[in-house]
Amino acid sequence: MPSTPSRVRRRKTAALALMTATMVPGLAQIPALATSPSVASTDLQHVVDGLVATLGDTVPGLSDLDLRGRVLPTAAQRSAADRLGAVTLRWNDFGTPASLLPADGALARATSEDPVAAARAYLEDNAALFGLTRSAMAGLELVNEQKLADYPDAKGRPTAPAGHAVLFRQRFGDLSPALGSMVTVGVSRGEIAYVSSSLVRTTQAAPAATLTPLEGWVEAAGNVGRSITDSTLKKIGTVVDRAVGSVAPWTRLAVPGFSEQQQVRLRALAMADGTVRPVYEANVVDNQDGLAFAYTLMVDAVTGDVLHRAHQVENDQVNEVYQGTFSNTECGPKHPFELTDDLTTTFTAAALALPVDDVVVKFFGPKDQLLYTGDLLTSPELATYSSDKLEAGIYGVQVCPFDSASAVSGTYSLLLTTSDQGAPSTGGELFSPRWRYFTANPSMSSVDDESTPTNSVIGCWVAGPGCTLPSGPFKNVASTYPWDALDATGATTATTVGNNANTHEAWASPLTPGGLFQAPVSPTREYTGEFTDAWNNSKCDPAQLVPGGNDIEFSTQNLFVSHNRMHDYSYYL
Repeated sequence: MPSTPSRVRRRKTAALALMTATMVPGLAQIPALATSPSVASTDLQHVVDGLVATLGDTVPGLSDLDLRGRVLPTAAQRSAADRLGAVTLRWNDFGTPASLLPADGALARATSEDPVAAARAYLEDNAALFGLTRSAMAGLELVNEQKLADYPDAKGRPTAPAGHAVLFRQRFGDLSPALGSMVTVGVSRGEIAYVSSSLVRTTQAAPAATLTPLEGWVEAAGNVGRSITDSTLKKIGTVVDRAVGSVAPWTRLAVPGFSEQQQVRLRALAMADGTVRPVYEANVVDNQDGLAFAYTLMVDAVTGDVLHRAHQVENDQVNEVYQGTFSNTECGPKHPFELTDDLTTTFTAAALALPVDDVVVKFFGPKDQLLYTGDLLTSPELATYSSDKLEAGIYGVQVCPFDSASAVSGTYSLLLTTSDQGAPSTGGELFSPRWRYFTANPSMSSVDDESTPTNSVIGCWVAGPGCTLPSGPFKNVASTYPWDALDATGATTATTVGNNANTHEAWASPLTPGGLFQAPVSPTREYTGEFTDAWNNSKCDPAQLVPGGNDIEFSTQNLFVSHNRMHDYSYYL
């Protein structure tokens, strides 16, 4: 096996199949960003199976859930739509108009100068379009009537009365809706100009709740992996807010082990089939160990079932890919990036240079202040800098040679990501690598249709949650450190480069590198993107051959795993 010169000798073997196992000097490496969610490998109590875990967005979180269902508009509704004439109508999942626009002019003349009265009259006259009765429309609760800005002429003078947006909502007995069940009517210049809605074809009242607010919140917390023990349950403090308007008040909970106050209140949730369920709208929020955690869930107040779940964490994040060159005496250019607020806490940069080049990564703050120099003795080089004092401003990242003998090719690609979350701890098994792959081949049942093979597995370097390979972890005496590490330090390359194999895309040739050197990149060592069978399902469409397309990242990681498994088997011999 050839070795690559650098400060430490690195054992490598070539992976030569439909993708390359070498890098060619002079060709820029442009890694495609991983786009598939991954399964976290940490045993932190925040984390459950199915968690998306990266250093940047998408912020770690479970997928959203909506069990309200879907129905089509009835024949009577379609007939009512036909009678409207030239309009653009789109239906929502509840079989009512999501949006209603005139093809030209207006939907109708307003029957009153009062925009609320005009909007309600239009809804009553067109109740059949929504699958409801006139009396149901007349009973809608007014939420808001918002006056819009005047329309000015070229000199800034108003030319017509301002428009109005009138918002109504359904009520289900004594409960207001938790989601949707609203309709907005635009009234302007004496005309009905626009309608949008999430109304549901029902006038039912919600049944009475049998669970308490605390029980509802506990069910919600358990659904997102934060189960509450009996001992903790006894210590929860409860305060009920004063009711304001027609919406049920919040019950606020002080829960041991949570950094934030929790909230829960009783609402109603209309299902697409017309049934209405009493639900507890529950906010499960925490912010510990640099990990933001927040969900809003709708829990059936009778059965305890979770009917809707929304992940509520978002970050302002930079994701950039730079290219550049350096020499044995000069660094590459300082690549600028901007932070627009003071919430960012972490920078992560992966510099992908050729294995014959030895580089360091530098982060600079405003006014070219050197913040950090990252050097893990590897190529590619991964650098992470974390601070709670990163203010808004222009920052920079730079690739430099380690010394005067470190630049052979001098070309690199640099992947930069920022995050509002603190850098995860590197202790324990948080960064234990894992790979999704096929143990033999994708199931053949998908060849004749557009389904996706489901027989891939997740193999892990050490055992942990979400590892589905029946034969157990990959760690073995034939590989003394993980496959995505170059030496005994165990520092990850964050891609399919390691001590046994260097695996990248090769669309243009079966035996030499492709032009983009595509491979999955994951600072958290999560190489678990899904195989979508894109080439087969697209009928071999060449449009799939674009950066990140054609399942290239999955195929690269699949080959990487297969090569390493054969390597380890051979060393056992």
